[in-house]
Amino acid sequence: MLLLLPTVSLTRPQVLCRWVLSVRKNYRPVKYHNWRHALNVCQTMFTVLKTGKMDYFMDDLEVGQCNAVSYVTSYSIIGGHRSSFFSILLFLQQVFGLLVACLCHDLDHRGTNNAFQTKMESPLALHNSTSTMEHHHFDQCVMILSSEGNNIFQVLDFFLICALLCV
Repeated sequence: MLLLLPTVSLTRPQVLCRWVLSVRKNYRPVKYHNWRHALNVCQTMFTVLKTGKMDYFMDDLEVGQCNAVSYVTSYSIIGGHRSSFFSILLFLQQVFGLLVACLCHDLDHRGTNNAFQTKMESPLALHNSTSTMEHHHFDQCVMILSSEGNNIFQVLDFFLICALLCV
């Protein structure tokens, strides 16, 4: 991952290591949605990105309804031509966002599904009426990123961080 990420904390690899260890610590020892599953998903995404010529598709990656997208797009225009350096930088940040999402996609999974959470009227289900576990995984990811010493996005521009969170 480090070879792909020149824009991310390479001057402070301890931040990246601390973040990875924090993410690992926040996976529960359940049968399937555990740390090993997160690593498998991340490795699969990395393989698809490396062998699947995804750079062709990533340039036009739909990032959802995020206001940062127009900022990022206009920021990459230099003299009427799209900056190839910025395009590469944006592509690498999209890749990084996908890999982060893969590692965090099941954070703090309880081993049960949304229907179970709703039926049991768990605090998670009461807090998030739809996509209960997915909201919880995202909240956990943001909580880790917000913890001191774990902000792997600290060197990125605010609008690029918004775009990454929309991935």
